[in-house]
Amino acid sequence: MCYNLTSREVFEMSILVTCCLLSQGYWDDNSRAEFLAGNELWYAGAQGRVSALGVNLWASAAGLRLLGQDYDLNNDGSLDASVFGAGAGTARVLYGPGFGTDTRFTTQSAEGMGIADLNANGIPEVVIGEQNGTQSYIYWDMNPSSATQLGFGGACYGVAIGDLNADGSPDIVLAGYGPQSRIYWGPGYTTSQAFDNESSWDPFIADVNLDGRPDIVLPRSYASVRVFWGPSFTSYQEIAFSNTKASAVADVNYDGWPDIILGSYSDGVRVYFGPGFSSSWALAGPTNVQDLEAEDIDGDGYIDVAASGSADGKTRIWWGPALTSFTDLSASAADGVDLLDLDNDGDLDVATPSGSSSFYIYRNNGSRSFSLWQNVSLPSWGGAYADLRKYEEFGNAYTRTPAFTYLSRTFTGPSTYRMDSLRWWAVVPTGVTLRLWLRASDDQAAWTSWKEVYNGQHITDPEFNCRKFYQYSAVITTDGRRSSDFHLDSVRLYYADCAVGNEESAPCDYLAVKGGMAIVNVVADQGFLGVYDLAGRPLKAFALRRGKHELNWAEGLSSGLYILVARYDGTESVKAVMAR
Repeated sequence: MCYNLTSREVFEMSILVTCCLLSQGYWDDNSRAEFLAGNELWYAGAQGRVSALGVNLWASAAGLRLLGQDYDLNNDGSLDASVFGAGAGTARVLYGPGFGTDTRFTTQSAEGMGIADLNANGIPEVVIGEQNGTQSYIYWDMNPSSATQLGFGGACYGVAIGDLNADGSPDIVLAGYGPQSRIYWGPGYTTSQAFDNESSWDPFIADVNLDGRPDIVLPRSYASVRVFWGPSFTSYQEIAFSNTKASAVADVNYDGWPDIILGSYSDGVRVYFGPGFSSSWALAGPTNVQDLEAEDIDGDGYIDVAASGSADGKTRIWWGPALTSFTDLSASAADGVDLLDLDNDGDLDVATPSGSSSFYIYRNNGSRSFSLWQNVSLPSWGGAYADLRKYEEFGNAYTRTPAFTYLSRTFTGPSTYRMDSLRWWAVVPTGVTLRLWLRASDDQAAWTSWKEVYNGQHITDPEFNCRKFYQYSAVITTDGRRSSDFHLDSVRLYYADCAVGNEESAPCDYLAVKGGMAIVNVVADQGFLGVYDLAGRPLKAFALRRGKHELNWAEGLSSGLYILVARYDGTESVKAVMAR
């Protein structure tokens, strides 16, 4: 043990004047059930919207996690792409930046792919939907030799992943083209629920009616699109748009309601506006749409739509918010479209496959301008065509920004409370940031504005003085690389009961020293105070229980500088003090 001390940390505690309230208790979020009591929060302008957990964020047994936002699958700092094709024999993850190396998953004819960390171990799984064959597969930890058959029983034309039943495990949706579409329930994926019997493509999971339950948007080839309502997925709403092959969800018109974007191989692209989806807007050509995505491509804060069509031989980008102006990118027989920052310059580039031999990457130059950056040759595989599809749309399912907000349950009790501090424990990998915010209310009707709080810092804002209700929000941002490594394990809100009174002598960092006495405020079941010399050798140890303790730490020690360390429940406070 060694502590490197700055001059600010070496002082005589007789001049310590910082005090705060005695924390008499705390509220915890540190279990799957407790995190599941919260929701996702997103914004249309200043308007906050609450939607279901399980779409962007999910609560696992190993903490709160991001869902399906891994695009650097080999964790080398460059974004990767997935590619698969009819009759191809393999589906592949192509590793950036050159895309010359890959991981291959044996298939008969893949027509769907999903990638997400299903077992919360920090390594994504690959889910392959087979077009020709009776099985679809989960490849655990991206290992081609470690597969679980899903027993689908026929052609699968699309994969989506989300926690549909709020049990803390992601579920898998397979779109059936012949067999019924099915939900495979995690964590075992041995039980399933059939929910539609029409030939279907490219499902999308989102809480489109904002009732706190994820829903499934299911494009259908020869009939109307259906939106299946969670949590039962037995009732649905039909949208009269047929020959539909691609779907996306985003708040296109920025009104706080998710909209549904659909692509048809006969009728082009149409946006259906929430909440009722009775109002719609057709985008001007192409008509034979094979794939589409909705993202903010030009960075102006509005959703843009990109779609590809093999018969039209091009990819078109419609620019939001009006979606009337557009840019065409020429690519012969374009079968898919992928939007990612593939050149690592901070904006979204466009990748689109052409036939069975190559795919094009168009660099985003800004100002809605693109130039051909790479023409990547695909390995020879005998397929009639190749699809390059990103397994999940980048960013938040509603706003398409790379920010995801968890809204906690409401914390309260029989009294009113002064908030003392927030502490949290998390694993935050490179490229991911975590910030926590706090608000309070007297009646849950009028709330204070959100105020950012810092880990372990004493809260002095008067808005958090003697309030009845508290909530925190956790804002997670990602650069889209290896976000499955992220997990927020525990959040603890320390408070003082206003009915008990003010303990002026309680230190705000839970350790203070007055002469030869140490004052330790333990707000956990057990705590510890240790006394060390400057070499880090232990001299004294005090085992403590919950409460406030005054300890004669200096008794029997010669004059000089010592280090005091107070610990409880993962919290540590260190001070350098002088014994006289």
